[in-house]
Amino acid sequence: MLMKFAARILFGLGFSAVAMTCALADEGRVISSIDTAGYTYVEVNQAGTTVWLAVNQTQVKPGQRIQFDEGALMTDFHSSTLERTFPTMRFVDKLVVLADQ
Repeated sequence: MLMKFAARILFGLGFSAVAMTCALADEGRVISSIDTAGYTYVEVNQAGTTVWLAVNQTQVKPGQRIQFDEGALMTDFHSSTLERTFPTMRFVDKLVVLADQ
């Protein structure tokens, strides 16, 4: 019984570590950003493709390298605040600015 419990804990810890390392698997470079009440919309160059991200308000600058989670993808997303429709928008939970090397 104790071994089963220990195995569950170790499996859970291993799974958490894998999930944490994969959580910010996507990376790109900031092209531009737009701040609104509550959200920052970030235009990102990701391997030659432009993608738009929406994240809780954060500070980013053009040229910065960022990592972000996969998020939830919405197509034909209309922002009434910006009065603009984006072909696709990824709503991400976490975005981290990377140090340039």
